[in-house]
Order: sequence, then structure tokens, then C-alpha cells
Amino acid sequence: GTDNGFFQFDPKTKLTNAFVDESNGILQYSAVYTLALDSFGTLWIGTNSTGMYKYEERSLFKSYRYDKGKSGTLTNGWVNHIVELKNGKILVTTSGVQDCGFNLIDLQNNEILSFPSRKYLNGSYGATSIIEHSPGEVYISSDKGLFQFSYPGNQIKKITLPGIPESVVINYFLKDRNGNQWIFSYQGIYIKKATDLEYQKPQFEFEP
Repeated sequence: GTDNGFFQFDPKTKLTNAFVDESNGILQYSAVYTLALDSFGTLWIGTNSTGMYKYEERSLFKSYRYDKGKSGTLTNGWVNHIVELKNGKILVTTSGVQDCGFNLIDLQNNEILSFPSRKYLNGSYGATSIIEHSPGEVYISSDKGLFQFSYPGNQIKKITLPGIPESVVINYFLKDRNGNQWIFSYQGIYIKKATDLEYQKPQFEFEP
């Protein structure tokens, strides 16, 4: 993904070719912000201004966009995070404008459930990071704090994590192979080991 479209690199020929959206051609001029591959091999493409695309077959894209005043569409803003949840639904966040938020896409029923930021995320200008912390429990970090989204009840509440100051803006969540949970933020790195009860800033030792 680039700031001028979506490209594919062929390692055999060492050539790069632009993907062409045969439906309307808009994707080839869009800035691509994020890519995600789900368990079915579907590639999801998030852009800055033309919504999100679902890619399943060569040169065939399905687009998901914001349509003001119409239900069943994405929240406004650029698509910056795409995650497949344990229940098979796709969680998508949009950012950068007042009408941004997060969305649940139900592929089986072809439905989109939208959660505007002004109502559910304290008016945040978008998510900075998301992770499904455990089945049915999603953490959404934003400039207005950390939120926990629980499904299937679709409940959301503001939370804090033990050892993490409320003012910390989380940029990335990571769970490593040993079960340690890492948080990367503007205020530094935090870790909660599998045996710990709270997050701490690690002490790194570097050899000269």
C-alpha cells in the first residue's frame, strides 16, 4: 500500500504492478493506510478517503464507504485499523474527523453496525490501536483514553489497565509467544509478563 494506490510485487519477475479497481478506478489513486488478511484469505484494504476495499479475486474489489445520513455504512474518516475477530466479524476503525468511529462488519448477513466516536468514544478523533485481548473483548485505544468493547452484547466502557497511567495514548498492542503483553506508547514501552498482575516499564540492558 502506498500514498498513490495499491501495488503487487512479483518476486519471480521482480516487477511491481498497480492493482486496478475495474469497478470505478478510484483505488489506484487512493492512499492506502492499512492492510489485513483474514482467515479466509480475503485481503482488506483501508484508505484515507475512499473507504475500505475487500479483495477476493483478481481485479475484483468490493468497496465499503461512508454515506452521510444512511445506516449500514462505515463511519466517516480514513480507515486505519482492520481486525478479524474470533467470531469471524471484521472490526474496522476510522479516524481524523468528527464523524469517525468503529464498525462491525457481519459478512454472513452482509451488515455493518456503526459506533460513532462522538457517542461511544467520548468524541475521540479516532482509534490509535486495537486488539482482541480475549475472545469477545476488544481494547480500543484513542486520544480520549482506552475503551473496552464487548460482544455479542456490543457494550463499550472506558477502562484503565493496571500500571498504565490514564494519560498514556497507546499506539500498539502486542502479545508475544510467551504470553507477555506489550504496550507501545508515546510515553514509552510497558510490559505485563504472564506471571505479573500489572504493566511495568522494562529495564533494557545494552552491551557497548
